[in-house]
Amino acid sequence: MFNQNDEDNLIFLAEVEELLLIMEDGLLKLEREGFDELSLNEVFRAAHTIKGGAALLDIAPLADATHLLEDLLDAVRCKRVPLDEQVLDTLLESLDWLSQAKAQLQAGRFPETDETLITHLRHLLGSEEDMSRPQDRPSGNRLEADPKQRCTLILKFAEDAALLSIRAFQALTLAKEHWQVVGSEPTEEDLEQDLCGPSLRLHLDEDPDKTDFSSIIQKMPEVISFDIELPKINEREKVSTEDLQYQSRTIRISVDLLDELLALAGELVVDRARLSDVLSKLQDQKTEVVGDQLREIANHMGRITSQLQEGVMRGRLVPLSNIFRKLPRLVRDLSKAANKKVDLVISGEGTELDRSVMEYIDDPLIHILRNAIDHGLEDPDERTAAGKPPGGQVKLSAEHAQSQIIITIEDDGRGVDLDELKQRAISAGAITEEAASRMSRRQNLDLIFFPGLSTAKEVTEVSGRGVGLDVVQTNLRRISGRIEVDSQPDRGTRFQLYLPLTLAIIHGLLVSSQDRVYAFPVASVIEAVPVKEEDVHTVTDRQVLSIRDQIFPLVSLDVLLGEAAPSSRLTRYALLVQVQTGSVALGVDSIVGEQEIVIKELGSYIGQVPGVTGATILGDGSLALIIDPSTLMQASGGSDAS
Repeated sequence: MFNQNDEDNLIFLAEVEELLLIMEDGLLKLEREGFDELSLNEVFRAAHTIKGGAALLDIAPLADATHLLEDLLDAVRCKRVPLDEQVLDTLLESLDWLSQAKAQLQAGRFPETDETLITHLRHLLGSEEDMSRPQDRPSGNRLEADPKQRCTLILKFAEDAALLSIRAFQALTLAKEHWQVVGSEPTEEDLEQDLCGPSLRLHLDEDPDKTDFSSIIQKMPEVISFDIELPKINEREKVSTEDLQYQSRTIRISVDLLDELLALAGELVVDRARLSDVLSKLQDQKTEVVGDQLREIANHMGRITSQLQEGVMRGRLVPLSNIFRKLPRLVRDLSKAANKKVDLVISGEGTELDRSVMEYIDDPLIHILRNAIDHGLEDPDERTAAGKPPGGQVKLSAEHAQSQIIITIEDDGRGVDLDELKQRAISAGAITEEAASRMSRRQNLDLIFFPGLSTAKEVTEVSGRGVGLDVVQTNLRRISGRIEVDSQPDRGTRFQLYLPLTLAIIHGLLVSSQDRVYAFPVASVIEAVPVKEEDVHTVTDRQVLSIRDQIFPLVSLDVLLGEAAPSSRLTRYALLVQVQTGSVALGVDSIVGEQEIVIKELGSYIGQVPGVTGATILGDGSLALIIDPSTLMQASGGSDAS
């Protein structure tokens, strides 16, 4: 059994995940652009680090496999083995096995050796015999001190650095890529046996006056300073470089700790709201002195909680590149299986999102990309006949807009055949012919999210467009997100995912209806307007609201929630909200105000309620349901009104 909860093992597995992404990025770049020494070095260094860590932790199957992988990369780097399609496929297959091995280790099991992969690697290397261990190879991996070195570089590591031998191993590998390393103390063999102190001495055949050490050393993890020793006849002159010292500005933080801090911040937000509520009551009773003191306390608590909340939220934000960088490999494999040429263009990968939201968008992105490649993009011959380039293009982008993130996936394929989609929906019993005849173009497109509905002419391993998209919509609704689709014949299809920045604390608009207070995410509300009797009209037995020459279906919130029967009663205000089928005016009795609200789950006893994403605690201690307008309209059948 592998102890996946051991601190060193946890750190190693976290690093393996990052290193595998580096290797995948490098290999895909090599496949696109051909031989590139820089990319090969990055892939080689990552494999070298995994091998060293696996050997240190005595994970023999992982160490042996990465040893062979490292040999193949070295052979390609030295041009003893050509970088052809067969080699690239084998390298990517090796990467897949490494990912599986990591998953097995995370589950507490040692990985099983893939004999077929091992044989294939050995075949490409031209030998069926076991490759020599790193310390037995004559390539200089085991480095002995050389008295003729021109200088000695002394690297000092943080004393509390985890997996110190691996850090030294990484530093040694990086040094050999940039400098003539003729010896090291400890040697590479010692490092593999975990014989390492807080410093590493590298004997170099380099002129220290002409060598930029600092820029390379900054890439070495956990190195806090370095010194240079110059050899003399009877003594060594030590050159201090304290002015070049630096230390890492980032640390690893447990997600559980962040969750705990975020929960504390949420409780402070609730207390702040309650304190403000008490303050307002005291002021009404003319207790000015106490009120002033409470105001000062409330203001101070407000500043502290805002800073704590902002800091914790920043700590939870992760760039979308964590997901986006996994997708080029998916696109590569799918396009190869479909015999299509696909160019994936990614932008906005630096956009940051709360990791709790990130967990819900992995599957939706994969579903959309799979459908785009398999059925959205035409075959090369079909594209050429239509006057398009033989290779298709899929654009994936992300941007920050107000208090939400918008992810766009757009292809330049054939687009969605709306007439065929409508006929498929009628055949599947999703709609009637009468309903189909009254459908708007947007409603027609939204049929694509009906479970099991597809316009694909044949079934492949990848579902037709529509299969899986209901899963996309379901996942997004769980986090108060939404998806919009647009398509043009012969020009392609575009999906846009609208996501909240976080699922913990959001800006909410509080409203009252039938003496109950409800909260709406501010991002879902376009505008709040007063309702005037002369602006309300009736069209086909339904109320509509006229605002600045625009007509909006008017539906009372209490009617949607089942708190009241439909009537001609006018509400004082209306919230203009964006739903799946357009914009709708929701009638409410009053606008309470805008404030930050802490989202609380309804719990397993209540379960998921359509149109309700959670609850929040108000300043007076009462509960307010958090409303998702889009799902509420759909669940109540109110979408027909729009």
